Amino acid sequence: MGGDPPNITVHESVVEQCASLAVLADGAHIEVERTAIRDNGAGIERERASGAVIQDQGSSGLRSQASMRGCTFENNGGLSILVDGSEATVEGTQV
Repeated sequence: MGGDPPNITVHESVVEQCASLAVLADGAHIEVERTAIRDNGAGIERERASGAVIQDQGSSGLRSQASMRGCTFENNGGLSILVDGSEATVEGTQV
């Protein structure tokens, strides 16, 4: 896989009632601002659910980069934010 990583932007949104993962960056650049991520994980065991997963892409090794500002994470099962093999800046965010 070549080229630039995909860019994802989520602004002033509500992400809720997703089955397992609300926000996933897999080898991507993501910006999340003023967004509520809540009540996710109803489709699997609650402790395995996540509000946001920021991870490297296993096959290419591409690292994700995330910026989360002014967000609220609540009632997202096991994890609110998981960062694995990537970078994340979290500011002014309620977890």
